[in-house]
Amino acid sequence: MQMDTQQQHILIFAFRYALGRMSTAPSIVVDELIKNWDGIHENSQRMIKEEICHAIKHNMAGMDCDVKTWEKVLNL
Repeated sequence: MQMDTQQQHILIFAFRYALGRMSTAPSIVVDELIKNWDGIHENSQRMIKEEICHAIKHNMAGMDCDVKTWEKVLNL
């Protein structure tokens, strides 16, 4: 089911907040991204994956355990 625009924006805001954090935020946000992935617009999905790849490449995605968490989204 497609998320409405406001819901997608809020999830993207949460994603950008969580990317690079070394807390429970990445796990919480990744769970929500996985749960709602099919409802997120294709362009937003692509942007999320690009930002995760950039963060991982530049060692800005958090600790190793956080990178493993973000990789779950890359595998969607």
